[in-house]
Amino acid sequence: SRQLANHPELMARLQTIFGAESVEEFLGVYPSSPLVPLRKLAVSKVIVGPHGSGLTFAIFMPVSSTMIEIRPSKYPDTNFEVLAKSLGMGFTLIFGVGTRSSKVTDTNLTVVVQAVCRAMERNPCAPAAVSATVR
Repeated sequence: SRQLANHPELMARLQTIFGAESVEEFLGVYPSSPLVPLRKLAVSKVIVGPHGSGLTFAIFMPVSSTMIEIRPSKYPDTNFEVLAKSLGMGFTLIFGVGTRSSKVTDTNLTVVVQAVCRAMERNPCAPAAVSATVR
């Protein structure tokens, strides 16, 4: 699966800016406790993650929330932008740099952390943003 190669750096920076209690990692929904993560998403203001199926969990977020998608620059897929806009969400695209494979769909991405922080700071929900990052 696609991941952010510098995920720990991004999490640390977002927690520094917005507070550790406001930034949570979303690891998915599991049969043992499916409602817990969905309840967190239901009050989240921003979801940040690499292009991939994890961003579809945005359907459980408030209309006023924002999706920040990190995508390889040579991958012209706009599905998540269309999803966000159809849900009434804000959308920001940030291009990441592939680190693992020449196949675009099988690429771990490195993101410029400052670009994500700037996008978060422009978000009307910030600084009181409760953020979910998709690993």
